[in-house]
Amino acid sequence: SIPENLACLSKLVFLHLSNNTLTGSIPNLGKLSKLQVLNLASNNLNGSIPQGLDNMKSLKRIDLSENELTGSLPETVGNLLKLKYLLLNANNLSGTITEKIGNLTDLLQLNLASNNLSGSIPMTLCELTQLEKIILAKNKISN
Repeated sequence: SIPENLACLSKLVFLHLSNNTLTGSIPNLGKLSKLQVLNLASNNLNGSIPQGLDNMKSLKRIDLSENELTGSLPETVGNLLKLKYLLLNANNLSGTITEKIGNLTDLLQLNLASNNLSGSIPMTLCELTQLEKIILAKNKISN
């Protein structure tokens, strides 16, 4: 599992633990206020996307893809105004895509493919004028 004491590394800018055999839930890493890259992709992590990510105002890239995460995409993700890459594909996320996603005006890539997301594509996506790639395939999205 990911040790909770990583949160004490207050100067940490880059956390890359992808392609391991990490299990358990993602601890609250909200104290890592300088973190710009959080890559925990391709592990066996479960549980929900932790609250507290919105305290990490410097985040530019979140890659939690290819895990076993459940729950919904937290509305607080809309507070990560510097975010350029949000990669949450190949999990078991459910619920709708939050309207708050439209706050991420620097976002270049959004990948929510291969989840169980439902509802419609929020109109606020039109606010993402920098967006170059959006992948929503293999969900339960309707009009």
